[in-house]
Amino acid sequence: MPDETIDTLVIGGGQAGLTMSHRLKQRGIAHLVLERRRIAERWRSERWDGLMFQFPNWSVRLPEFAFPHSDPDGFSDTASIIAFIEDYAAFVAPPIRCGVEVTRLRRDAGGFLAEIAGGRIAARNIVIATGPYQRPLRPELLREHPSLFQVHASDYKNPEQLLMVRCW
Repeated sequence: MPDETIDTLVIGGGQAGLTMSHRLKQRGIAHLVLERRRIAERWRSERWDGLMFQFPNWSVRLPEFAFPHSDPDGFSDTASIIAFIEDYAAFVAPPIRCGVEVTRLRRDAGGFLAEIAGGRIAARNIVIATGPYQRPLRPELLREHPSLFQVHASDYKNPEQLLMVRCW
């Protein structure tokens, strides 16, 4: 028996999850957004130090929410993008729970059942808004040969990390 039941469960509180929440609210659809850490977490902890957004400022926007900038052809830094996503979250005011990770998702009679720490949520619809590359691929070869080095994109912060690697 689930602890909660909701029409639509959105998994992920980044740009995609917030946008989905905005559209669901506009349509009057009951939903809940679950974010395993904080809003915009991947921008906070899984980007390299000097990252500049890959698209020019004039093109950055979320539904009904333009990116504030003074240089349309410039590229914004990570802190500006985080602030933009946080401001969008305040604009959307989603029904969100941060710090809640979905550990298992399965089909259930009439929909889906999401398992979280301390309970289960039943939903007729599920939206997976977690983005790509959630789990680094760690080849068996790395465990067999500790002298080999791999850094996943989500762990890379700056070139100094690579200086610790011994070249043979």
